[in-house]
Formats: sequence, structure tokens, C-alpha cells
Amino acid sequence: MSEITPSSNPNPNQKQSLTSHLGKGNPSNYAHQRWFWLTVISLFLGLVYLLAPILTPFLMAALLAYLGDPLVDRLEAWKLSRTLSVTVVFIVLILMILVILLVLLPVIETQLGHLVQKMPRYIDNAVLVLQPYLLQEWGVNIENIDQEIKAWLTTNLSQTGGFVQKILKTISASGALLIGWASTLFLTPVITFYLLRDWDHLVAFIHDLLPRRVEPV
Repeated sequence: MSEITPSSNPNPNQKQSLTSHLGKGNPSNYAHQRWFWLTVISLFLGLVYLLAPILTPFLMAALLAYLGDPLVDRLEAWKLSRTLSVTVVFIVLILMILVILLVLLPVIETQLGHLVQKMPRYIDNAVLVLQPYLLQEWGVNIENIDQEIKAWLTTNLSQTGGFVQKILKTISASGALLIGWASTLFLTPVITFYLLRDWDHLVAFIHDLLPRRVEPV
């Protein structure tokens, strides 16, 4: 009795039909899908823009929690409880933010002031270097443009010094803006603490929601 084995060479017509079915799609379907996703993305970005004042503390807290979670896991490996580890990392993050606000911002303000003071000299050097080339190659004379730039800098950037105080004055002058900043400063640490404490559970929850076909390998 002869044994029946599957043919090693499938029917070429069937193979061609299957390839054409998988490789070719309806262009109109692709166009509809493209416009559908563009519409969804546009609506999502518009919604994010409209809800930016509400979403800001949550986004900032999520970023801080993402950065602090590895440190929390490291402390947990040293036999500390999750809550105690989160508290330690939370205090470290707050101290780092305070250092940035109290130390780096004044340094940046001072450096910006020095840059504005030295800007006219930089402009003179740039004009000396570029003027012969531009005049020879393009017939453009920028002899007086440096004076215009200097006048603009004097008018607009000479008041750069003390920009932190001006920002605070602007915030205090607007009641709604002041309330928004105050709520962000209050809510962000609170949300960060709870996100850090439950970060592993949130990641596991989101992982369970993902379809298996998009699950990272």
C-alpha cells in the first residue's frame, strides 16, 4: 500500500492567488484608514491642548515617578518596604528640584545677562567675517545691519536681568495663573508619591490591557 505524502511543490496558481490577496489591498481602504488615524491623532492632540492645565501635574508626576521607580526598586532590594523606599526617593526628588530652582536658575539668569552684554561684540565680529563674503558672492551689504540688531537687543533684551522676578510678578498679577501654578505645585508631589508607591501595579495593569500581538518581546 503506497503512502500518500503532501506535495512539496504547491500549485503555482494557488500560491500566486494567495500572494496577491495578502500583498495587495484596496487603496481606498488605506486612504480611509490614514484619514481616520490622522483625525484621531488631531482630536487627541486638541484634547490634550485644551486639558493641558489639568493634565500638567499628572504628566509631571508620571515623569518623576518613571525616573524614581528604579531607585525605589533598588531600595526595596535592600529589604526596605515599598512605602519607606518611596518616601526616601520622594524626599531626594524634592531636594533636587529645590536645588535646581534655588541654584541653577540664578546662575542661568546671570549668564544670560552676561550674554546680552557681550552680544554687540559678537555681532561686530560676525559682521566683519561675513560682510566681505556676502558682498562678493551675493552683492549684499550688511554694513548697517549690526546697528539695527544692536538697537533691537538694546530695546528688547536689555531687560533680561531679573527675569525670574518678572515671571513671579506676572504670575502674581494674574489670579487664574496664580491658582494654576499653585495647584500644579501642590498636586504634582502628591500624585508623584502615589504613582511611585503603586507604579509596579500600574505597569502590570497596563501590560494586561495590551493585546498580545503588540506585547513587547
